[in-house]
Amino acid sequence: MFRTTFTILVATACLFITACKKTPPGPARGMYMFLGSDTLAFARDARLPQTPYLTASGVFIAGKMSVNLHEYEVPVHYDKYWCRADFIDMEANEAEAGQLTINGIEVSMGNPYGYTPATNCTYYHQSFDTSDRWLETGTNTWLTTGSDHIAPITYSMNGAFPEYTDNLPSVIKGSSELSVFFTSSNTQRGDYGFITLTGEHGDEYVRSDVVYIPGGVATIRAKWVARFAKESAKGRLGIHVYSVAHRSFGGRPFAFIKLREKWRDVTFN
Repeated sequence: MFRTTFTILVATACLFITACKKTPPGPARGMYMFLGSDTLAFARDARLPQTPYLTASGVFIAGKMSVNLHEYEVPVHYDKYWCRADFIDMEANEAEAGQLTINGIEVSMGNPYGYTPATNCTYYHQSFDTSDRWLETGTNTWLTTGSDHIAPITYSMNGAFPEYTDNLPSVIKGSSELSVFFTSSNTQRGDYGFITLTGEHGDEYVRSDVVYIPGGVATIRAKWVARFAKESAKGRLGIHVYSVAHRSFGGRPFAFIKLREKWRDVTFN
């Protein structure tokens, strides 16, 4: 279960951050330059796909991941609630923001769960139960005490989280492209969506472009589907939908993301 948790986590929630140190100037300056889509990548190098046109001094993410997999023939079923926040200063260096909570629950800075991509400036919390997590409906309030680089922030995310309501396919044709249509019927409250395909154990993955909802079609090209199908008869499919709210604090922009993701085993034929 540990390997499954680690692999899926980094495939969906790892920002492009190297350490709490100065970021070189140039095109990679700023917080959200991400690994491109339609590219084979190792899970350890995974990135959160870019929100179209998003530029922010900090991003707060609250996500729910529902997993229905088999790890070495052992069924793995669970829901994981997680949240994460990252910030940069005026020179695009990773920055601290003081103490951070969501609904009064501490979101720790550093590497509290031991997964590799975290840095000293990443705030992260996860839970598998109902006692210390954010709420799927109602109000979720982020609060930071602030620092020399980040103003104090209080923001409440109201309402239910996005959700993809169709069943995920269990069989994928190994020689064809993989496409998922996001419509107003199968996706609730989402602004953007994307899909991720991995091999049997999730060591490598390919993700689609981020598309708008409704009306967007997330596609992974046939050559990548065929690559995974050639290596193994089985793989994993993830469907991700999220919404974004933009707010300003201390004269700087911040983004608040609600993310819902589902994963399941697939068979290539």
